[in-house]
Amino acid sequence: MYQNESRKYYQALRAIHSNVFTNNKRKMNEKTFTRYTDGNIEGINNLYTLIGVLIKLLENNKNVKGVDYGCGSHYFVDDANSNYGWDTNGFDSDIDAIADAKTRYPQNAHKYHFLNLLMNQLPLADGSQDFVFCNAVIQHFSDEEVLYAFSDICRILKNDGIFLVIFKRNILDWEAFSAKSGIKINILDENEGMIEIEDEKMKTALKNFNDRNKNNIPEKYYSGMRLIHVYRVENIINFAEKKQFRLIDKIELPNKHTTDGILSYQSGKGIPNAALFFKKA
Repeated sequence: MYQNESRKYYQALRAIHSNVFTNNKRKMNEKTFTRYTDGNIEGINNLYTLIGVLIKLLENNKNVKGVDYGCGSHYFVDDANSNYGWDTNGFDSDIDAIADAKTRYPQNAHKYHFLNLLMNQLPLADGSQDFVFCNAVIQHFSDEEVLYAFSDICRILKNDGIFLVIFKRNILDWEAFSAKSGIKINILDENEGMIEIEDEKMKTALKNFNDRNKNNIPEKYYSGMRLIHVYRVENIINFAEKKQFRLIDKIELPNKHTTDGILSYQSGKGIPNAALFFKKA
């Protein structure tokens, strides 16, 4: 359900306003500005803080190989290959996102691959990868799909391979976020973590398009509401432990502060997120 809704939503959004997706301006903003707030430790500034932790964890590895699981049209695969020297492949179930990535990053176009992640195993050998990066993906998965994904990720990782998963966290934090930001949310199932969130990008895009172009967009998206799955941190740890992962007990941020493998923070307009760092046991 989450996957189908996500695919339809992003296809609709991409059709009318492709510039909302990852671009060089957003990439530079991530590098330059503090976009994350209220972290559980000082120094969680932006996505590059998390990538910096990953770089530190892999610094003693030679010929690093890795995967961006659910890469979309994001720049991480391009960065990893061009700037970090990591042999990194990205896989995503959205064929349009992959086509977009190949256009945006021609030097690494061959590293972006279309694959139905929940119907097919990753086309990589068992125990062949040093890391897996999974950013804002499992919010589109059910619990059963997360367990399937974690199992395949575990399969391809080397022993002590690193798994970084970034996700939307804690439904109660979303209620506080909505009250503070004024962004509308609908809690559909509190126990399951099923919510709808108002997406300003879609609303803005629709305002800028004429009625003829709007005819191809499903009417239910006109409100800008989209379905996502929000997780408790402890649930993701439990899922990971079932699939042979253990939470890393000490990580170092670029500012040299250390903590355990759980980073919680608010991104963008105050959206509650968590990043967990695991090793394959």
